[in-house]
Amino acid sequence: MSEENLLIWDRVQATDPLYTKSFHRGGGFSGTSINATYNVRKATQVFGPMGIGWGVEIAQEDFLDGGVIGDFNGEPVKSVIHRVLVKLWYILDGKRGEVSHFGQTTFVGKNKHGIFTDEEASKKSLTDGTTKCLSMLGFGADIFMGLYDDVNYVEDVRASIEDQKAEESVEEMERQKVQYREWRDKTIHLLSTAQTMNELEILFKSSIRKMTKKDDLEGVRAATEAKDKRKAELEEAAS
Repeated sequence: MSEENLLIWDRVQATDPLYTKSFHRGGGFSGTSINATYNVRKATQVFGPMGIGWGVEIAQEDFLDGGVIGDFNGEPVKSVIHRVLVKLWYILDGKRGEVSHFGQTTFVGKNKHGIFTDEEASKKSLTDGTTKCLSMLGFGADIFMGLYDDVNYVEDVRASIEDQKAEESVEEMERQKVQYREWRDKTIHLLSTAQTMNELEILFKSSIRKMTKKDDLEGVRAATEAKDKRKAELEEAAS
């Protein structure tokens, strides 16, 4: 039973280093962040398209005053934190699940340039909350568990993902080859059964262009033979 409970976690916990970035913040805080769109793609792979297999809702939104960071015309200016409570829902084996987490961003703060207002705070808070919700399901767990602090672990993940991508690339190439062969066989059949000269010529020209791009000399030869044979049959029928 415990293995079943970890099916999603085990599938999504490893993070492709290509979609991570190191960051450093004030106070000596540093870590690794995950590309948000990468996480959305992984969630889509597991649950289906967003809005159908999974989605997010803002359950609560507020602004929190922080400490004094300066003054304006003699009045103290406080930092302001934008906070949202994000609810993430998903469908798994026909059942609906939900997780909630907070996301927050500094809306009014101070940096080396002075006091600032971040007009994209709401977007960043939603992204932060969504990422944290997904982390509770195992997405990017290796980062949140501190495994990315181990250089050897990161290299192992990188190698494993590269191997997986290579396998998927080979599989995709084979799939495309099968699709092309099916298209070619169907096209040869259509050339052999064309009802008019105009139909025959249009189909032949378009198919030859595609076959030539594929360097498919065998296909070009077969298509030409099918076209010539059908052309003779149509001319005979018309005489």
